[in-house]
Amino acid sequence: MTLSNKLQKLSQNNEFALNSMAVELDEKLRKRFSKYFDLAPEADTAVTAAILTPNVKLNWLSVLKRTSPNVTTEIIITRALECILKFAVAEKLVPTKQSCSNHEDEIAFFDLEEINADEETTTSQSLGYSKVELESIIREQLYSYLADSIKNCAVWQKYDLLKQASLYFNTPLTSSAPVERLFSFAGIINSARRNALNDFSFEKLVLLKANN
Repeated sequence: MTLSNKLQKLSQNNEFALNSMAVELDEKLRKRFSKYFDLAPEADTAVTAAILTPNVKLNWLSVLKRTSPNVTTEIIITRALECILKFAVAEKLVPTKQSCSNHEDEIAFFDLEEINADEETTTSQSLGYSKVELESIIREQLYSYLADSIKNCAVWQKYDLLKQASLYFNTPLTSSAPVERLFSFAGIINSARRNALNDFSFEKLVLLKANN
């Protein structure tokens, strides 16, 4: 989105000598990553990752609406919500009490009272949430998070479920080995005997080799 936006600005700048090239590059970029610009179902993970980045959230939506005016904020939030809910159910996440900064909650942190059997049973039962209840909690946290003015990681102190989802969707690979493996496969396929391969066929052959 960022690169496309910059290319669009360059194409509209009369002082820029390569306007036509900027337009062509933008078209190629949108064609190559069409599933993200068209918001195909495969893009839901990327959409959710973007929303769960505190200094990004929905800032990219205005750029997308230039070419996809039918896309609404509610559609994006609904799809992200479904993605987060699926993750929460799969990981069996349990919401915890949100962090508060007032004095009363700080005192309540030091709970030194004895727990009787009835209280213990009630506490253990209260940890179980149905899918509907979990969806309601995630929805509430998501809307509050999007309206929150904090744009750094400190915001996760308020939204425990979203914090865990953000770590899941925004965690990069810890090793460059998979990428290096792809380059190796690309070198094998892009041989002199296959000099007539187009970009599409080359990409598909590399992916087939990598997933074989």
